[in-house]
Amino acid sequence: MRSPKSVRALLFLGATALSISGCGTQPATIPQTAYGKPEIVIASRDVDTMKSSLIREMARFGYQVDKDTPYLLEMSRTATDLITAHSVGSADSTHQRVVAYTIIKQGASTRIVADYSMRAQLPGGQVDTMSLSDNGTVSSLIQQLLNRLKETIESGKSAQE
Repeated sequence: MRSPKSVRALLFLGATALSISGCGTQPATIPQTAYGKPEIVIASRDVDTMKSSLIREMARFGYQVDKDTPYLLEMSRTATDLITAHSVGSADSTHQRVVAYTIIKQGASTRIVADYSMRAQLPGGQVDTMSLSDNGTVSSLIQQLLNRLKETIESGKSAQE
């Protein structure tokens, strides 16, 4: 008969093995793009409609506009993923997820390239940033959002339909 201590050790070992094997599952990835990041080319030059749609979609996930220029739309929200958040800055930092959409006009079309990062506002006022462009789950979600944006604009549908 095994002691309770050895049974607990076996259960711990089994749980650890299961959790590690679960980490081996590959997240969905996006197809290779020109910039290696989530991007889309839309057959339109109506950047205001594109930006409005992006802002509306991202606001649903708690993002707010930080910067809006003719060629850049940067949005952020408070980070809730503690593991990723603490990989940049310190425990005393204020952590934010940041998504920056670069807008490039190309003839009759517009290319939108997304980049995302974790930003930490350190207690001394310094800012530390870490890119999260890993072509994994977040890339896939942003690519899906861009694909919906393209479909909506090119079909002439309202983004609210």
